[in-house]
Amino acid sequence: MNLLGLVLFAAVITAGTSTKVTAQKAFRHSAESCTYLSGNVHIDEKTFSISADRAYVYFGDGDAEVNRIVAFGSVAITSLAHTARAETAHFLRAVEAIDLIGSPTNPAIVTDSSGTVLQSIKAQRIRLYTKTGRAEVLGTSGQSRRTQQSSLAWNIHKSKR
Repeated sequence: MNLLGLVLFAAVITAGTSTKVTAQKAFRHSAESCTYLSGNVHIDEKTFSISADRAYVYFGDGDAEVNRIVAFGSVAITSLAHTARAETAHFLRAVEAIDLIGSPTNPAIVTDSSGTVLQSIKAQRIRLYTKTGRAEVLGTSGQSRRTQQSSLAWNIHKSKR
């Protein structure tokens, strides 16, 4: 078994200078360069933070930087421009985006948190670009609209995928 099943309580993991991870328990899988986290998971990145019940954190070469995060259960994401909620979230550093995944009965939600004009979008799948603040509806949506705010340049539109 390649899984190093060492349980750490109140685990704190720092990857390079950009990511800080805390959880009640952490299990490291060395062969996969992956850490499984459970219990009050909180991940701080440069431009956003993720809170969830559980998460997998995948590291790059030498474990210096987080390449990918998959969070499950009561996922909440906060940044200066947005707040978001979903059942599952996938962060991909290569595209600097978070895919928020909900369901027909519990859709993903992204809300503008600038405080000027409150706008939100609900859909089964939303991609939130972490650098630009753009949000893209990838799945079924109750709203299909394009919105732009001068302070955020936040574009929401229905994808043709």
